[in-house]
Amino acid sequence: MIFKRLDYLLIGFIWLSVLSAALFLRPILPMDETRYFSVAWSMWREENWLVPTLNGEIYSHKPPLLFWLIKLGWCLFGVVDWWPRVIAPCFGLGCIFLVFKLSRQIWPKDYLASHLSVLILLGTLFWMLFGTLTMFDTILAFFSLVALNGIVFARQGGGWKGFFLVGVALGFGLLAKGPAIFLHVFPVALSAPWWGAGLVSQSVVPGNRNWYLGILCALILGLSIALAWAVPASINGGAEYRDAIFWGQSTGRLVDSFAHARPFWWYAVWLLPLLFPWVLWLRTWNGVIVTFRNIDGAVLFCLIWFFSAFIIFSAISGKQFHYLLPEFPAVALLMGRGLSKIGNTKVGQGERLKLASIFIFLGLIILVVLTVLPLASVFQRLSDFLLFSKPVWAVAIVIIGVIVVIPHQLSIRRTVLIVTAASAVTVIAAHLIIEEVLRKQYDLTPLAREIRDLQNLGFAIANANKYHGQFDFLGRLSKPIWVVGQRNGDLSNFLSKNDKTRVIVYYANVPAHAQPLSSYRFRKYTVAILDGKDVAFDPELINRN
Repeated sequence: MIFKRLDYLLIGFIWLSVLSAALFLRPILPMDETRYFSVAWSMWREENWLVPTLNGEIYSHKPPLLFWLIKLGWCLFGVVDWWPRVIAPCFGLGCIFLVFKLSRQIWPKDYLASHLSVLILLGTLFWMLFGTLTMFDTILAFFSLVALNGIVFARQGGGWKGFFLVGVALGFGLLAKGPAIFLHVFPVALSAPWWGAGLVSQSVVPGNRNWYLGILCALILGLSIALAWAVPASINGGAEYRDAIFWGQSTGRLVDSFAHARPFWWYAVWLLPLLFPWVLWLRTWNGVIVTFRNIDGAVLFCLIWFFSAFIIFSAISGKQFHYLLPEFPAVALLMGRGLSKIGNTKVGQGERLKLASIFIFLGLIILVVLTVLPLASVFQRLSDFLLFSKPVWAVAIVIIGVIVVIPHQLSIRRTVLIVTAASAVTVIAAHLIIEEVLRKQYDLTPLAREIRDLQNLGFAIANANKYHGQFDFLGRLSKPIWVVGQRNGDLSNFLSKNDKTRVIVYYANVPAHAQPLSSYRFRKYTVAILDGKDVAFDPELINRN
């Protein structure tokens, strides 16, 4: 066995260590995590499984799978903070196993490539860091990998079992993040007669007619699973909700994104930095070049998988780094195959010194920057961040870089494993460096609890300007928060309908005439709780300055 039991334990330990650091050192982050947990909290409080809601209103921006999983966990463990935070990371761990399975299918005789691909994916800094966040893309990546495994299985003679697996994955992918899963899966599925001819197969390969019939059946199955929720939800949620879940979200991003609009070339600029640290190891590039010199069906499969999504998402106006997360396994597979093709040769100290210098240099830069910048008044806007950060933990990154060099010789497999561990230490050290910053500037729990206490005393609470649901779950609020400052007359309506009122306002600089009853720090803002009577006397107090 090329990969010993100890290696599996190390992979599990690396994943668990990074997840533990995130759970214990980082609060629930606004606005995304707090919003998603609050949607689940609203559904839990209302005993509603069909239509997601937030702050008393229908929430149409995301399908319900994540919210269902959160509620299921709460049914088992009670309403706890940790359960929603481990769901997406567990799907990320599932992706690791699916990459191993996929590699074994497309390169059945290259056992080393399978293990290297797993380690490379786990050790990619962006994947590792993002995998600790509660977002939909890690879940989407999981179901994309299930579908792709099913496609390869069907292409290698797996028959309708493979197509059934694809259909189920498409259905749950739709419930996880809507039609985005089609962009990650369909280019590979439709081009299978092209790349499939070069795959090693021990069974009868389906003809083109049967193949596309199978894909059509998988699509019908996937849509049926999604529609089993979407149809009754649209009936219950009304016409506006129906338009949003069937049309609005998809066309909004495809035609002219209402959020995160960026130029066509944006992904091309950021792709290589997102592949840190492997992109800085020369041997990785040598391996990829060797692989490209002998392109087989499996390599073509990975290239179509990656570049089709890359081009499509580049053309779509709305862009975020994590939209391409389901394509990172394709890159890991190509890199793993490339390093395997070079051979399991030893990696000497000289080469590892170059690799280790990446982490040593990174740690020293962080240490120097966070130590020196507080002395420069020009960085006043970063003063709070610099004041509360703990740069001493950057030393851990330097130390792990030094450790990479210590052994005399290592195999490629062991070298990749050590670098993956170094990436984990880097992520953990980053959490330790900014732990106090996150607690002081991003943890809204104390404010949310004060809002809960005010509601229990009979106060109606309003949030000035847009509200993202950031207090609902953190405070376990039982009543919606009013939103004022968005439409004409909403402030006067709130004040006239409630006797005891408090208003939450966000200030870059607190006005001299404002008299906050209490205040908290959030990012660059001071969040002030004002007496509704003061706001009624001076409505301009709700305006940010």
